[in-house]
Amino acid sequence: MMKNTLRAFSGVSALALLFAAAPVFAANVNVTGQNNTTGPNSSNTSAYSVSDVLNTQTQNVGQVQNNAQASALTGGNTINGNTSAGLATSGSVNATTNWMNALNTSSALFGMGANTNVNGNFLNGITGPSSSNSNSLGFSQQMTSQLNNVAQISNGLGLNATTGQNAVTNNTQAGGVSTGSVGVNAGISNMANTGNTVGTGLGSTTTVSTTGSNTLTGPNSSNTNTVGVSVSNNQTTNNNANVQNQVGVNANTGGNTVSGNTTVSGGAQTGSVNVGTGIVNNVNTGSQNTTTPSNTSVSANTSNNTTGPSSTNNNSVSVSSSTNQTTNNTAAVNNSVGVSANTGSNNVSGNTTVGGGVSTGNVNVNFNATTTAN
Repeated sequence: MMKNTLRAFSGVSALALLFAAAPVFAANVNVTGQNNTTGPNSSNTSAYSVSDVLNTQTQNVGQVQNNAQASALTGGNTINGNTSAGLATSGSVNATTNWMNALNTSSALFGMGANTNVNGNFLNGITGPSSSNSNSLGFSQQMTSQLNNVAQISNGLGLNATTGQNAVTNNTQAGGVSTGSVGVNAGISNMANTGNTVGTGLGSTTTVSTTGSNTLTGPNSSNTNTVGVSVSNNQTTNNNANVQNQVGVNANTGGNTVSGNTTVSGGAQTGSVNVGTGIVNNVNTGSQNTTTPSNTSVSANTSNNTTGPSSTNNNSVSVSSSTNQTTNNTAAVNNSVGVSANTGSNNVSGNTTVGGGVSTGNVNVNFNATTTAN
């Protein structure tokens, strides 16, 4: 009697748990602009432009490849030309996989809050006839967080097993043939690009305080004080997952020959083929973009006082705040199981007495696959 049992293939792959935070940054802008006692037909400008940019980016690239190929032979035995021979029994072949892959999970990327203070004090005073006088302040603050996850997982199991192809021939007394079974149990679990968090502008405060005055302006003059403040939070998560699971089984417990014997007590009995797969894929799930609402405070004190005939006098303050959240998920998952099984093709012929006849084993394939994506 021969027995052969394949060793279980098991493995755990992990690439996970990343936390990144951009430092808190503060912006304090204090500007004073004056066009005072300007000449006739003159053009006078005080212009200020301030820009703050915070870019935070993390890229995770994970790649896992599991591959197990096995060939097992317990059959191909011959009992020939004996006066008295026993039963030809071949051993079973069993293959088990237990693969767990976790890539790019529980990543956290935060662009922390910014405290911004903008103070402007502007004056157009005693301006000349037909003159053009302007004070302006432009402040822009942009916070961007981007998380890129790329995961590639490839699992491959191949088994070529033969317990059959046995021959019992030309014996006076023989016990027949009994072949072992072939069993495959493939457990594969893949988790990629899950539970990730991207945040910007956490706890940010924007304070705008301005004064603008057009006083004693000249005839036909143009006098302008302008303040513009823009704050934006942009969050982007890009998840790309490619998962390939392949299980291939070629099993042969049949193809046995019992021939030319005088007495055969056992006949031909072939083993069963059982293939079970449990595949679980969880990709591009549970990601979120978070933003704590910013606190914005605006105070403006403007006046047009003692203005000249046919003059144009303007004071303006504009504040804009925006939050953009984008999540892009791309997933490609391919699960395939191929089974070729033979428990038949047995030949019992040319014997004087056969006690057991032919009994072939069953073929059972159980394929379970669960995929959760995006």
